[in-house]
Amino acid sequence: MKNNRARQFLPFNGLQGFTEQLKKQEELFEEELPLTDDEAESLNHIVPRLTRDCLIRIRYYHLNQYKTLQGYLQGIDTVHQILHLCGQSISFSHIKSIQLCSNKENCQ
Repeated sequence: MKNNRARQFLPFNGLQGFTEQLKKQEELFEEELPLTDDEAESLNHIVPRLTRDCLIRIRYYHLNQYKTLQGYLQGIDTVHQILHLCGQSISFSHIKSIQLCSNKENCQ
């Protein structure tokens, strides 16, 4: 009887796993850093050389973290400053670096 009574005062966790997920999200948060002069200069040299279907590797900021994406360039919208790669539209303002690749092994 005492066992059952003590049981009713145990803490109730209606959102089991929610606290752990929040902690995980906090760990994944990265602040977007401004481009260094060298990074900006590198992008200024690479972007005009990009052509449709060239293989590139790009590092960009999206949803509070930096991501790396590799694939064949689908297009560049210079008016709206958007790069299209692997079905994603990436704003020039969020691009950290671009690497031109001659083949898939070169991009590793």
